[in-house]
Amino acid sequence: MMNLKLQYNQIGENYLDGQHAFFSKREDWGRKLMLEMLLDINGKSIIDIGCGDGTDVKEYKKRGAAAITAVDSSEYMIKEARKQIGGISNVMLGEYEHIPVDDETFDIVTGRYSMHYLDSFDKAYEEMSRVLKPGGYFVLLLPDPVGDTHMKIEKDDTRQIVCVPLYGGKVTVKYPLHSFSQYFSDSFLRLFALEGFKEFIQEEVEPGFIVPTAMVIKARKK
Repeated sequence: MMNLKLQYNQIGENYLDGQHAFFSKREDWGRKLMLEMLLDINGKSIIDIGCGDGTDVKEYKKRGAAAITAVDSSEYMIKEARKQIGGISNVMLGEYEHIPVDDETFDIVTGRYSMHYLDSFDKAYEEMSRVLKPGGYFVLLLPDPVGDTHMKIEKDDTRQIVCVPLYGGKVTVKYPLHSFSQYFSDSFLRLFALEGFKEFIQEEVEPGFIVPTAMVIKARKK
């Protein structure tokens, strides 16, 4: 079975090149909606999971976050993040299912296009709840299950794998096909209260789409 969480060790350079070129010419609506849901983060402690090269961490620092930890499961992305944000953030190897920090450490968990590479979200929800302080919350940007059903689907053992070409076909990312009931699972409902949900069409996935391709979820620890 392919370890989809580690694919960025192979595609990371092309992914970052395509991302930077694409968004140099247009607004990143996913990041915009995440920042709207985060509201005032001045003085807050944040952990960004699936940090990539740290682009979002720079924005959180600019908006006054007091302490930021950046985590990624890809050794390539960790190397790039340390180059970009090593002076303003604690950068470490880790993942949603094993967040390498103490209990009740952060006010906010963020993740932009990162949690959907997991096969199941229950352990991730438990870990996010564990590292959040009482009353803390998460904001996640994720593929929309509606849009995913319109993408190319491959079979991988018992899984269906979504294959999404990005940035003019420069790179293709792969992740398990998920449903809304998996995202809003019993574990989610037990541990978190939903505070915000928005769907939108992410242009670089498929220009001209009429169904949502991405969603932003905000939920507070119970």
